[in-house]
Amino acid sequence: MDEKVKVAIWLSFILNTMWVASNFYERTFDSYAHIFFADHYKRAWFSLWEPRWYGGFQVSVYPPLAHQTIALLGFLVGLENAYRMLTLLLLTLFPLAVYNFSKIFVSERAASYASLLSVFLPSILTSTYIFGQFPTIFSLSLLLYSINYFNKYLQYRRRWDWFISLCLLVASICSHNFTSVFFLPIVFIILFLTFILRKNLRAAKYLIAIFIVALTISVLLLLPFIYHLIDIKSGATQKPIFHSSRDNFINNFRAFMSFFVLIYGPTVLLIPLSIAFIVKRKDFSLLPLLTGGIFLFLLGLGGTTPIPSLLLGHFWELLTYDRFTIWASIIFLPLFGLIFEQETQRTKKLFWMFMILLIIFTSLIFNLSISAPYLPEKVNIEPIVEFLSKDDNWRWRYLTLDFGPAQFSKLSLLVNATTIDGFYVHARSDPILRYSGVETIDSARYWENGVNLVRYILAHAKEYKVKFVFCASPFYYDMLLENNFILLFSQDNTRDGRLGRVTIWAYNATQGEIPKLSDDEIKIDDDIIELQEFAWGIIPSVLILALVCSAIQYFLQYKK
Repeated sequence: MDEKVKVAIWLSFILNTMWVASNFYERTFDSYAHIFFADHYKRAWFSLWEPRWYGGFQVSVYPPLAHQTIALLGFLVGLENAYRMLTLLLLTLFPLAVYNFSKIFVSERAASYASLLSVFLPSILTSTYIFGQFPTIFSLSLLLYSINYFNKYLQYRRRWDWFISLCLLVASICSHNFTSVFFLPIVFIILFLTFILRKNLRAAKYLIAIFIVALTISVLLLLPFIYHLIDIKSGATQKPIFHSSRDNFINNFRAFMSFFVLIYGPTVLLIPLSIAFIVKRKDFSLLPLLTGGIFLFLLGLGGTTPIPSLLLGHFWELLTYDRFTIWASIIFLPLFGLIFEQETQRTKKLFWMFMILLIIFTSLIFNLSISAPYLPEKVNIEPIVEFLSKDDNWRWRYLTLDFGPAQFSKLSLLVNATTIDGFYVHARSDPILRYSGVETIDSARYWENGVNLVRYILAHAKEYKVKFVFCASPFYYDMLLENNFILLFSQDNTRDGRLGRVTIWAYNATQGEIPKLSDDEIKIDDDIIELQEFAWGIIPSVLILALVCSAIQYFLQYKK
């Protein structure tokens, strides 16, 4: 292993240890939502039914492996610690994954520079520590390692390498829907065309074979999720929910800063340099990699170009496009390494200047992550958890208003009580929610149709069995009073000077009692485990098997 790669791994360990120690997951958009899914598997491993969100939904709407891995480790150390430990492990080893991936296309020296750059790659840091997209990073890392073992198989013809590559590829597909549906096919095409241009037909055939086998196995394991995808394609979808990554960056400066500048950072300066470098070298075998990077770059611009709508039709409005920018930055990394490959005095100076620029930008991301101005004021949820745990209060549904995604999702996993809200919109089945154009009831006032949605839900509280509302904003007080909710008490959360105030409201009993939820409406597990639930539950064995085989392979290699 190149010395630069060892330095990259140590740098990544130090940087991410500092970040992970700051309890970053409390300040991200999605982290607690993924921990919530992991909590489901920890509570009822073989059940596909989760009653706590949306009045109940099927967890098979999301590939399970990333969440199940958190749950497995969570049995030993708790879910939050498991999330932190896995994040640290993934990002510490990420430079090694980039190095091995890059070696397929460029020299080891260029790959080592790509590895160093990956430590401070803004797209990965932003995705992890601001967006909280754990499954994206999890699946991406598995895919890169799978490609590495496939390349080892091509070099040494060891069956272990092929088998490990297959297991990791299946694990990647079973971890994240976006990665398997969009990024994996693009990577496959890049590798296939690279082998063809290098006149390595045998490698191209092996690639097709492992792709077909992995896809077949994954489809069998993910049949419930496949049914969900078929429902979306057949039109059982919902009104598109606005997302800034889908906007025109020329007209929306905030979207441009959030989903272009923040994700690419200084690395965007290297894209035209790498294009010029490849044109000058006339290395046609790098054209698939360059073309794939440019294609993902253009898709990542969202509504700035007509490309997404031309390629995907009306389905383009259902996607978020920050992930395409993340993948583009990964594809470009080997090409970035080429720029610094010739270790002349000029390139060395350029490299260190660029690294300093990346480190400065990383510090800006860190400060943004610590301050988290993109989230509402934090509230104290401990008294709310206590309230929902006593006097059978958990047998009615509740709503939160203005808690924000992190606090709302954290509350959900700490209680048995259920809500008709949630933080994974593709799991919704209620037509009122699906066609509202509102992401969450909790954040309703920030959406065009949000106030109307809250009024409707409160007016039909009996129908939805919503008895309690926890409100962190005076904006909703009049609405609650108009719809027969009374203030139980005001909760003072200002003991440390930072936490916001929450008021607790209950439906006025003089207007009629809200019926309690039946046992079937709150039951999380089934008495009988069906075949598809059993298959869904054993998917983690794919990853465990791959890791065990990997350890055996390395042991045998070093023993020789």
